[in-house]
Amino acid sequence: MRAILLEKPGPGFALRMGTLPVPEPAGGEVRIKVTAAGLNPVDYKFAEIGQEGWVLPHVLGLDIAGTIDAVGDGVAGWAQGQRVACFGNPWRRGGFAEFAIAPAQALAAIPDGLSFESAAALPTAGLTAYQIFHRKVAPRPGRTALIYGVTGGVGSFAVQLAKLAGYKVIGVAAAARSEIARHLGADHVVQPDDLQSLLRRLNEGRLADLVVDTVGASNATAALDLLAFNGALACVVDFPDFRRINWFERGVSIHEVALAAAYRAGGEAEISDLGLMLSELIALVDQGRVTPLIAEIVTFEQIPDALHRLRRRSVTPGKIVARLA
Repeated sequence: MRAILLEKPGPGFALRMGTLPVPEPAGGEVRIKVTAAGLNPVDYKFAEIGQEGWVLPHVLGLDIAGTIDAVGDGVAGWAQGQRVACFGNPWRRGGFAEFAIAPAQALAAIPDGLSFESAAALPTAGLTAYQIFHRKVAPRPGRTALIYGVTGGVGSFAVQLAKLAGYKVIGVAAAARSEIARHLGADHVVQPDDLQSLLRRLNEGRLADLVVDTVGASNATAALDLLAFNGALACVVDFPDFRRINWFERGVSIHEVALAAAYRAGGEAEISDLGLMLSELIALVDQGRVTPLIAEIVTFEQIPDALHRLRRRSVTPGKIVARLA
């Protein structure tokens, strides 16, 4: 089969089109003929640092959408020909290939009316946002959520899911992207300057009840000063400097979102929950209540260039999806 191969991880990683044997599903697994695959920052980050246990050359790609091609022993409820999507295991070869292996319990069915490209845009970014609002933070209708990077992959889903959860949403984005953020549902769009004053002005003197940080450690640290009493900080990229917190002063909580850890630190229940969450998210998309912000659809051969552009941030707002078949 054709695949985009990573011969050696490292800061100057290179990707090339090559061939590998078609993989065979083990017990509890299915083989997916990949139609579309989503590209994410985590792909190039893994390419830079590598992962213990990889068999080189490695195949990146965590967001997989396609058709079941073969079913392993002991798999119930799934059959050849079904349209499916999944969040793949980072320690196994992924979706930048004609065929990929996935655990059956992590699968979600794709409705006939939903494109493979839309489904492939969901797993990493969509589940990261979905986990915040449906697993990490209790719903607080009428409260305020401050979301960074609202026109990015995670942020664009977070805005929409926050609105569905009843939050008033204040999005942080560059002025040029304000219109996109408002179209996604943000009540207000602000630039990352003097946010504490802006929050109080837009929020009747209150700070944020929830902050979703998609930027990094220094930004997450600064966000601690934006939390109201009993506020929550959801960290997508890195943790804040905990020395900035005066414990037992404001009752804040910090939430780590680490989808991939389900495959290492979790068990069957946690891997099954990936499939359950993805099924629930797909249903919201199929109902028109959530829309993936797809910036660009590239070909199989264009994946290496697109991933390096994503790494350089030389991309337009939204997700990049590759059409493989």
